[in-house]
Amino acid sequence: MGWKRWAAVGGGTVVCGVLGLGGLMASLFGGLEPLVDGAVVGALTTVKDGYVGVFIGQAADGSVFLVDAGDDPKAEAVLAALAVRGQTAEDVAAILITHGHPDHVRGCPMFPNAEILALAVEAPLIAGEATAKGLVSRIGRNDGSCRVTLGVEDGAVIDVGGTPVRVFALPGHTAGSAAWLVGDTLAVGDTASVTTSGGLHTAPWIFNDDTEESAASLAGLAERLPPGVAWVVPSHTGPSEGLEALRSFVAP
Repeated sequence: MGWKRWAAVGGGTVVCGVLGLGGLMASLFGGLEPLVDGAVVGALTTVKDGYVGVFIGQAADGSVFLVDAGDDPKAEAVLAALAVRGQTAEDVAAILITHGHPDHVRGCPMFPNAEILALAVEAPLIAGEATAKGLVSRIGRNDGSCRVTLGVEDGAVIDVGGTPVRVFALPGHTAGSAAWLVGDTLAVGDTASVTTSGGLHTAPWIFNDDTEESAASLAGLAERLPPGVAWVVPSHTGPSEGLEALRSFVAP
């Protein structure tokens, strides 16, 4: 076979591969409500760090806290958003980790005064001492630069700078995935995504430790929440207002 024919065959294979990957990505990530940088959603302000959201909350004592720390090890987008508020990395008193995938914890070292909170069961994953089980997420470990300083349990209410924050265990995306309730705003990490039609679904199966468990966690969440929750805030999509979508979610 001549080189031109080999090139044609090889090129066709590459094109098919690219098209196949594009189709897979479209099926996994198409039809989602976009994440909007700077959007104020209830008690939290959105910072878009590439394809993932970090959320800034104002504590009662004037300090700030973050929900997750983002994918950028230099946390440039978060630091810029803090600067707009007249604050710096030193003002961040706590980081509330929804789960230990790298795109949610890489920025932690940039906030030297922050206590790192997560469900206790998630601490080994965050510290790089364990590996996630999802088809894609099992490929690498964290580098150990982010470590939990306060491990908490499901249902705990933590005082963050005078602001009460409640944690809910949502196992499935990872073993220690969590939602954090701040005022009327529930940050759910990757356990939920919001579609352009206003519905909710779980993260794509290739990223989950156990998709069935994740769906069951999401399906039972509304019943566990106190009255007055006005926003459900995922990490990779725009938010859902009210609890109608969450109450309507049924595990497959």
